[in-house]
Amino acid sequence: MNYKILRVPPRDELGYLEQETRGVAQAWRLGDGEPMGDKFPKQASYPLSKKHRGMKLTDFIPNKFSRLIISEKARKLLETAPVDIEWLPISIIDKKDRVVDAPYSIAHVLGTVDCVDLERSEYDRSSFSPEQFLVIRRLLLREDKIPEQSSLFRIKEYPRAFIIREDLLDKLTAAGVTGLDVLELGAPVML
Repeated sequence: MNYKILRVPPRDELGYLEQETRGVAQAWRLGDGEPMGDKFPKQASYPLSKKHRGMKLTDFIPNKFSRLIISEKARKLLETAPVDIEWLPISIIDKKDRVVDAPYSIAHVLGTVDCVDLERSEYDRSSFSPEQFLVIRRLLLREDKIPEQSSLFRIKEYPRAFIIREDLLDKLTAAGVTGLDVLELGAPVML
């Protein structure tokens, strides 16, 4: 199988989310892939940044939280993939403080996979949590450690990064899903 680093890069013309919804208890769970359950508010809303000039909404919304905030179209495609996702429905608030009339969700990918090739990857460990990466400059995986059914997952040492299997990426691309991008494993990166 072939894997890539999934990312949702900001662009000038795109709407951008930089303010957390109110009422999220234990928000760290969203970054670590831990289940949220009732710790996530039922009426969660994320306003488009008024500092960024972009307003266009895509199927994957760029945000400063490293979350997969996706449209209903993208959700339906991901629901058919073998991925353990907790779906957290949200509303997007436009720049005129109106609710966008389109359903969005956080695709909260649960768990992590211990598959980083620590010898060949380039990274700095966190001094606060030495088992975690602070930064990644080159990422390589041990594919023999990736469960066969894993088509979208987080890595153990850096759960804010998402890895997507090429067949799932092809499915999203063929359906015309917008807003996502990928980086090649082994290429110089700055995560």
